[in-house]
Parts: sequence; structure tokens; C-alpha cells
Amino acid sequence: VIAGLGAAAGVCLVSTTYFGAWQMSMYTAVLTICYVLSLAFATRVRTMLVLNVVGVFFGAASLTGACVWPPEISRVYWILLAAWLVFFAYFVSNTLGRVQYVSLSRMAGELGTGYTSVTEAHATVPEDKARILADIGANVEDVDASIRVLIDSGMSTPTLRDVARRGIDLRGTATWRSSMIVTAFGPWAALLFYAYYGDAHFKNLLESPERPYTSWHAHHVATVSPLLGAACILLCLF
Repeated sequence: VIAGLGAAAGVCLVSTTYFGAWQMSMYTAVLTICYVLSLAFATRVRTMLVLNVVGVFFGAASLTGACVWPPEISRVYWILLAAWLVFFAYFVSNTLGRVQYVSLSRMAGELGTGYTSVTEAHATVPEDKARILADIGANVEDVDASIRVLIDSGMSTPTLRDVARRGIDLRGTATWRSSMIVTAFGPWAALLFYAYYGDAHFKNLLESPERPYTSWHAHHVATVSPLLGAACILLCLF
């Protein structure tokens, strides 16, 4: 949630400078809200489904809408375009993460089916069970807690066990979501993209007498923009 609020504050700061139309305000506001909510409700499967659908829809609409490709290339707000690319790639990859989370949650449920305590566990060789219980001794409650953390999160560490004792939901903690790659690397790619293809750069190009180069460069950027989003999506699949 804190990361989401920080990202929202950054987007709003940029947006107050580059907003030029109500469509841009709407697209950025909806995408930012969906992003923050997706971090807050990461374990709510149905909620994530709705947020991902809305995020993908508005991400695609922002990238392909008329406000993104105005007649004059100098009127394109490239920093917003880069931000929309990051949001679009995030929600597409987050859809994959939601499916992975559902699969792992079902697996954890199957592992925990019928489990009550280590003392009631069955063993093929009774002597093995007796030896294990002797090693556990009076630490039955700690072992049960560790096994529960292992089933819920996918792994059990001292830190996770301490967090579990504080009443925090650990479901899916050990699994990573591909959308976090976009969250980590997407803004850097967007900033580098804007640093090279910024408004000032395009203004200089359009005022240059070398019109063929300018036309090619404008078309080149329009081609690179969706390719950047596609690269982020493909990166999240590995």
C-alpha cells in the first residue's frame, strides 16, 4: 500500500505538469487508482480479476486513443505515454500473477487437507513417527506453527514465523508475481525513454530543416513505444 501511494504521488506530480486534456486526466487517474488497489487487495482473487480487466482496458484505451496520437507530434505527452505503457504492462502481467496465485492457493489447500497436528500425523513406519516425536519433544506447538506457515506461504523462515504470530496473512508470500518486474524496472525504462524522446528533443527535430529525418524519427518513436510495452510483458513471462 505504501509503495502504491508513493507511485500514485509520483504520477500525480507528473500529471499536474503534463495534463492537457480531460481524457488524459481520466486515463491516468483510473490506472493509478487500479494500481494502488491491486497492491492493497493482492490476495483477493475476484477483486484482482476486476482490477486487472479495468486496468488492461484503460491501459489499451490510453495507448490507442485519439488523445495519444494527435495530428502534431509536438503535442504528444511522452512522459504520460511512457507511464501508460508501464501501467498496461503491469496489469497484463498481473493477470498472469493472479492465475499463478490461484493455482498455488489450491495446491496449499490440498497440502493442508486433513492436517491437524504433527502428533496425529500418520507414518508408514511407526518407529519413524516415534523417533520424530521424541526429537520434537515439548516443541509441538512451534513445529505445528512452522508447518502451517510452510503450507500457507510456500516456505517457513524465522522471520515469516514471527510475522505469522502477529496475525498477518502469509498466503502466497513465497511466490513472486511477474507484475513486480514491471513495477521495479518499468519506471526506469519509462524515464530513460522520456529522457531521450522528450518534448524538447521533438521540438528541436520538428524545427530542423532535415524533414526526412524528422519524419522517420517520429515514426520510429511511435513504433518503439508499443514495443517497449511488449518487451516488459515478455520479460514478465520468464
